[in-house]
Amino acid sequence: MDDRNVEPVLSDIAGLFGDLTGSFESIFSLYRFNADPRSVYLTCLFLTQCEYLGAIGELMRSRYQIAIPALVRSFLEAYIDFENLHLTDKYLRHMFANYLHESKRVFQVV
Repeated sequence: MDDRNVEPVLSDIAGLFGDLTGSFESIFSLYRFNADPRSVYLTCLFLTQCEYLGAIGELMRSRYQIAIPALVRSFLEAYIDFENLHLTDKYLRHMFANYLHESKRVFQVV
């Protein structure tokens, strides 16, 4: 990918990051961060998305593009979890059940 192709994509990523930040700020003001699990998970998911966007941008700049699809998929999973958790408290139980299911699967293999 040459520089002409990278710059528009990087600007799209920056725009997405701006949208995500605005979304998080409105949610943050609604919940007034405290130690309840939902607020903690929302914060963690937001920060995870920031990390993924930063990593995707760096990979595009360095031209190591082979890992980008995996990072985009992980970013989208974190984004979906973030949005679903914002919409309903019940999603937190789903996330925890999924974590227990995956842990059980890992320990059965080990």
